Amino acid sequence: MTLKTEIKIGISCNNNCIFCLNDKNEKIKDKTTDQIKKEIVDSKKVGIQTISFTGGEITIRTDFLKIIEFAKINELDIIIQTNCRSFFYEKFTKELVSKKIELFLISLHAHNEELNKEITSVTKGYEQAVKGIKNLKKFNQKIILNIVINSINAKQIEDIVKHHIELKPDAIQLSWVRPQGKVKETLELIPKYSDNIKYVEKAIEFCEKHKQKISLIGIPLCILKTKYKQHTANPYLNQKIKNKQKWHDAKQIFDSDKKEFMNECKQCDFKKECGGIFKQYLDKYGFEEFKAQKKEQELKKIAEKKLGEKIKIFRKIHTGYTSNNYLVETEKHKYLLKERKISKLIQEFEKKLKNNYSKMKIPFIPTAVNDTFLGQKIEIIEYIEKIDKINTLNDQQIKKIASLLGKIYKTSPETNEEIYPHKTAFLFSQNTNHFSDKEKARIIKLREKLELGMSFAKQSIIHNDLHLGNILFKKKKIIAVIDFEKVRYNYLIYDAARMILSLLDLKTKTNNNYNNIKTFLDEYQKYVPKKEIKLIHPALVFIFIQTLNSLIKLKKGENTEARDSFINIVNKQKTSLVIQNIKKIINDEKLEQIINLN
Repeated sequence: MTLKTEIKIGISCNNNCIFCLNDKNEKIKDKTTDQIKKEIVDSKKVGIQTISFTGGEITIRTDFLKIIEFAKINELDIIIQTNCRSFFYEKFTKELVSKKIELFLISLHAHNEELNKEITSVTKGYEQAVKGIKNLKKFNQKIILNIVINSINAKQIEDIVKHHIELKPDAIQLSWVRPQGKVKETLELIPKYSDNIKYVEKAIEFCEKHKQKISLIGIPLCILKTKYKQHTANPYLNQKIKNKQKWHDAKQIFDSDKKEFMNECKQCDFKKECGGIFKQYLDKYGFEEFKAQKKEQELKKIAEKKLGEKIKIFRKIHTGYTSNNYLVETEKHKYLLKERKISKLIQEFEKKLKNNYSKMKIPFIPTAVNDTFLGQKIEIIEYIEKIDKINTLNDQQIKKIASLLGKIYKTSPETNEEIYPHKTAFLFSQNTNHFSDKEKARIIKLREKLELGMSFAKQSIIHNDLHLGNILFKKKKIIAVIDFEKVRYNYLIYDAARMILSLLDLKTKTNNNYNNIKTFLDEYQKYVPKKEIKLIHPALVFIFIQTLNSLIKLKKGENTEARDSFINIVNKQKTSLVIQNIKKIINDEKLEQIINLN
């Protein structure tokens, strides 16, 4: 996660946009060079990695390059918000791009000189901005073209977008005008959503047809049809703003006291993503166009469109750490829809692991549909019926599972950790009061054994959640490995450790459980070196310690991966259960003996 902030340098500008957020009637002075440098240093101190400079127009300052150089000296990535007129001059452009700017966010709200003059109140501004964009692209710079939708250009948005695509931006951003700055006095500049959204939809369709990335800002989700909702963006994601000597989430500063929700919004599943409607907008147009939305209905629409089948039954059947699962039943088929919060890195891992499994001929359920919805990955797979319920396992099934994991170990390509430096860290705080001194000493000893052993243990991309519930049997045959949402770059024996936890069943632990583990290890050791198998016992302990660390983070509100629905479930649990399991394992001499003898 990259933390960002925005530094406003003042209000001086070479444009005079009719909807400018800066009200020039307010007596605000431009910041001095020293003031800006102090803000840069303060940002660095709190862990900010990216600074977005905004104004006014920063490029017209005489100290502009000095400010950029100072930010680069402080090892910060830079985003420049600009009208791009200064980049009309190629020499200036060349000098700036040598500083290695991360992104240029360029405001260009028109597709011709006449419309541009009506919006910005300057002549030849369009010509200069377009030449500036071309100069930046000449030097292979990353640019986003921002168009503020207002009453003057709303009906021409499709034509403006078509024009902008010709400039080869990395993305186009459509931002609904905000009732702030100058607009507070001229609310007629705010177009009504329901009357103008059709023009935005046509622009989106054109972008999709031409594979142009487009995002929407400031448009309530209930205004958009389901298929367009995926283009909405959160401009404040991972962004902090310093206000009155304190750091706040950007959304809190820019929106919280300016937007409101209606009674209708209380029933909406997307209230958190939406953020509400500006009070001035509601005063002007009223409430009638806004309707509460239900996520299940939206997901059902997506599934029907993608599958091309009428859905009879659509219902949630499971809530997990990062996913929600829905049963999808049509006239002829049954599917499972998984809505998942997943990073690009984990998506990459999952793709590589499935490719590896295909080469190993390890069965898994192929994905029928891949899509996105409000930043979540939507995956539809076949629903497997008549699965053998694994209440009691026979030796043959256990050996098949061990053989499967052994085969995964043997044939998984060893991956260089320099490429994926995301393997498990063995974190344990000795300050915790959950364990006795004797137990702490035992955990530390196991950690030392684990850290020493992991210097030679095989690493690759692993499933990371291989328990009995994620291996499907049918007629006593393994038909599929499922649930890849926890896939990680890690040590391969972690897959075996999680399977042993599943076989051990800490709730009902009996001699039969121990026999099952012995049967598993007798088969597994045919594929895996004994010195690695001996690491499984300390690995079991640290699986639970990682869980304990996650629970503590959840309670502190620090874990941003987990879904809100899952956080509500986990917060009802007590860490005592996890602590109890850790104590059981570190004191289980019989388990340790079985593992070490194999």
